[in-house]
Amino acid sequence: MDDSEDGNQSSAKPEQTPHALAEDVGKYVAGGFHPIHLGDRIGPEERFEIHHKLGFSNACTVWLCLDRKNERRVAVKILRAENSVKPHPEVAALRLFEGIDRNELRLNRIFTVEEHFWIDGPNGRHLCLIVQVLGSAISCESRDIDLNTPDLLTDICFQAAQSLNYLHMKKICHGGKNYRVQFVPCDQRLTVTQISAQII
Repeated sequence: MDDSEDGNQSSAKPEQTPHALAEDVGKYVAGGFHPIHLGDRIGPEERFEIHHKLGFSNACTVWLCLDRKNERRVAVKILRAENSVKPHPEVAALRLFEGIDRNELRLNRIFTVEEHFWIDGPNGRHLCLIVQVLGSAISCESRDIDLNTPDLLTDICFQAAQSLNYLHMKKICHGGKNYRVQFVPCDQRLTVTQISAQII
C-alpha cells in the first residue's frame, strides 16, 4: 500500500506560511543570533530573567524579561553578533535626547533605549538593548489588526505625526528608511482639523 492510500502525507511538502513564526535556526551560527532559553538570566549580575520571546528580525531577537533589580518587565533586544557594533546607532542616538525628561519623550511617543550591556556567547559578542515593552508593531501585513477602520487609522496617523513633529521641534530628523509604528491607544477622538491644528 502506498502512502497516499492510508492517508499518510509524510512525503508531502509542509505548507508555506506567509509570515514566519520563528527565526531561521540557520542564523544561530558564528556572527549570528545568541542562543536563549526561557529562564536564562543575562546581563550584569544576571539582572534580566528571560520569560517569553516577543519577536525577531534579521538583526535581533526580542525577549520579555523580568528586571530583577527594579521588579518590572522590560524588553531586551539581543542583536546578532555581526550587528553588534560600537557605537551602535540606537545607543549613539541617546545623546540627541540628553537633558530631556523621559516622561516628555513618552508623552510624545518617543521610546528610546533605556540601557544597554554586552554578553559573550558561542556565536560572538552581542549588544543587548533594554527598551520599554510596547504593543504590537503595525504594518500593512498585520494579521490581527483591521487597518481599514477610520478611527484606528486616525489614531495611527495622529501618533506618527505627533512624534515626527516633536522630533522636528527638537531639531532632530528621522533619517531611517523605515518608520516603525507601535500603536499606543489615543485617549481622544479628534477631527482632521483638530489634528492639523495641534501639529502645525
